[in-house]
Amino acid sequence: MRQFQAYDQLFAPDENFRVYRKELERLAPPAVPYLGMYLRDLTLLHIGNPVLVAGLANVHKWRLLLKQLSRMAALQQQQYNLLMVPEVQAFIESARVLDNESLFALSKEVQANGSTVSTMTKRTSRSKLGLLRRMSAQGLSLD
Repeated sequence: MRQFQAYDQLFAPDENFRVYRKELERLAPPAVPYLGMYLRDLTLLHIGNPVLVAGLANVHKWRLLLKQLSRMAALQQQQYNLLMVPEVQAFIESARVLDNESLFALSKEVQANGSTVSTMTKRTSRSKLGLLRRMSAQGLSLD
């Protein structure tokens, strides 16, 4: 549970992902960046800066976008040295993949039943927590 709470704090969107950004600066590549944060940054840079300034290309905007994309790419320049964890592999392989129509139908059902995102998240979190506990009991870690 402590590990789950630590990850929850790490990826909290508070103060523009301040904790996560600080941790990324500390890490040596390779790393898998949280795409949601970068997509938000790119969207804000794109929407918040005009394409043209005084009839000319806004070079400042494109430099900001390039800087952000370069940060993402820098985290992925080195090869990953991953170890296979059978429990994690089995969990991923057993994941149910739904097509768009099924996802839409499920979404409508959830809304009709009055379920909230937090209820769905709690259920998902419990299953992830169970996996983390089983891994911990076997001396395995996601670190």
